[in-house]
Amino acid sequence: MSDLFYSASLKLINPRMVYVGYDSDDKSALELTRRVQFTIALTSAPILYFLSTWLSFVKTTGHSLLRITFIGVGGLIGWLFRILYLNYYFYSVSQSQPSTGIYHAYDSEDLNFEIYLGIGLLCGAIAFLLIQPSIIGKEVLVKSDDEVLDRSEGV
Repeated sequence: MSDLFYSASLKLINPRMVYVGYDSDDKSALELTRRVQFTIALTSAPILYFLSTWLSFVKTTGHSLLRITFIGVGGLIGWLFRILYLNYYFYSVSQSQPSTGIYHAYDSEDLNFEIYLGIGLLCGAIAFLLIQPSIIGKEVLVKSDDEVLDRSEGV
């Protein structure tokens, strides 16, 4: 799954006149590091979900789906942000010397798609926790940790 994610990420970048390759001779260590980072990023998603559920004061099914959406979209935005930044970087490097035909090198260790995915997942969970009071502020009133009342019922 990590290799599929990495190859899909590489297909989305356009290196133009920049060669993306391995700098070190130990390619297997780099692939292992990338797989571990991807595994950590993916396993952080359910941990962030349960942590945000624990920190949340409303635990309805609708809010659970909204929480999952925020975390997933946050991860997607973090990953796409990295791809957009790399495309911008490769474009600016290719425009710096357009007529020389010289290819620049970019080490594949520095792509860090997995790290930006994990950061995006974390930002999605934080965004839900920050936006949550405004989402449910008009709908419910919290009387205690276990009891949620409708505002129309009163206190």
